[in-house]
Amino acid sequence: MKTVGQLMASPVITVAPAETVAAAVARLREHGIGALPVVDGGRLVGIVTIEDLLGHPPYRPVREIMSPSVVTVAPSEPVTGAYAMMDAGGIGRLPVAEDGTLVGIITRADLLHELGKLTDPLTDLPWSGSLRQHGADLLKLGREIAVVFIDLDDFGIVNKLYGHVVGDNIIKAVAALLLEHTRPETDFLCRYGGDEFAIVTTREIDSVEEMAKALRQAIVGVTVPGAPPGAISGSIGISGGKRVQERADVHHEATVDDLITMASRASTMAKRTEHHILQGSPATV
Repeated sequence: MKTVGQLMASPVITVAPAETVAAAVARLREHGIGALPVVDGGRLVGIVTIEDLLGHPPYRPVREIMSPSVVTVAPSEPVTGAYAMMDAGGIGRLPVAEDGTLVGIITRADLLHELGKLTDPLTDLPWSGSLRQHGADLLKLGREIAVVFIDLDDFGIVNKLYGHVVGDNIIKAVAALLLEHTRPETDFLCRYGGDEFAIVTTREIDSVEEMAKALRQAIVGVTVPGAPPGAISGSIGISGGKRVQERADVHHEATVDDLITMASRASTMAKRTEHHILQGSPATV
């Protein structure tokens, strides 16, 4: 697995704390980047984003606006660890520091692109990083998307009753079934983790609902040696697909994360419903 040091951008475009808002904004726009580490005498003392700067007088010094608390990552950190740090902190980029010295910077998009290359060896499906990147790319093109989240019911109990080999075969069988019921031109399927799968789709919402019903019915019909008929079922959550106006200028990756979260929660709640399919509540996403 690659490390942060293999993916980071270097040298880093920086700004000094005494420089003005006008100078920082000009530098961001010149290089087409969203943030500048603030460096004083070779020491990282803060970070400032374009959102931080806009609305402030152009003559104001950066030191009065920057965020002094900076989360950094080591160049030796695996990409999965760096992504977990970003995810936990809700941040879009990490300065890379070694022995207190700024040596690079890495963005969420950099990590998602690399994570998207990783596939699950059990099912040969991509992992969630690839799904997130695909969804964000569609949003950047102005496409409307929906997320379908599939969670197998009581899979931990199934694993204990019939063994992990049978459990692995169930996961493989469900993955193959989901591939059969999706279309490459509209649907992007991934193994989200454990007994969970997710789909980003550009289908109309009515078609998404029909697909969810078909998937639920097909999962119930899955059989594998070592498990009795009816041992497998799944619950499905749906989010998105209903927007009727253009999206505002938002963080596309964060929007995809919000849709995934909403669909995941809906799949959990769906376990308590008759049909085991539920649409997430409308929100700003």
